[in-house]
Amino acid sequence: SRKHLWEMHNAKETLQHYLQWIDDSVMRSLVSHFLDLYIDLLNPLEKSLRRGWIHNDCNDYNVIVMPNLNGHPSLGLIDFGDMTHSYLAAEPAVACAYAMLNKTEPLHAAVHLIKGFHKNFPLEEKEIEILYPMILIRLCLSVTLGAFQQHKDPDNEYLRISQEPVRKLLENLQNY
Repeated sequence: SRKHLWEMHNAKETLQHYLQWIDDSVMRSLVSHFLDLYIDLLNPLEKSLRRGWIHNDCNDYNVIVMPNLNGHPSLGLIDFGDMTHSYLAAEPAVACAYAMLNKTEPLHAAVHLIKGFHKNFPLEEKEIEILYPMILIRLCLSVTLGAFQQHKDPDNEYLRISQEPVRKLLENLQNY
């Protein structure tokens, strides 16, 4: 029972607290805009969204695939440090946020991932409705917390891995 900065159910408070660390006023304004959208769409749905334990960090660095020449590959996840009890819809939203990075058609990547998730774990209509805003909020958390972490540790190259692609993606998604 800890409060984790990356939790979707605490995103409003986290973003409001750390938004000041984004130096770029245009990006700060965009994050604020997406946060307002998220809050407006989440408020009427929040109490009815299913909750459960989620990995909360499904990305390229945390997925292991072992090829199998005789059938389906073995799959696994590592790094359970961000695991939390939150909205179940946050799990595919987080994965989509990472899957969309550096794609020429980021929404196609998200749709493909969501179809696969839904096939194995059916999402409710209200969860599908909030997925896109959750994807945006995960990207906003990434750029906001990344800005804060870079101010604390400016020489840490690992903190820069996804910052530029996240910023570009957020800028592109403002038109949808």
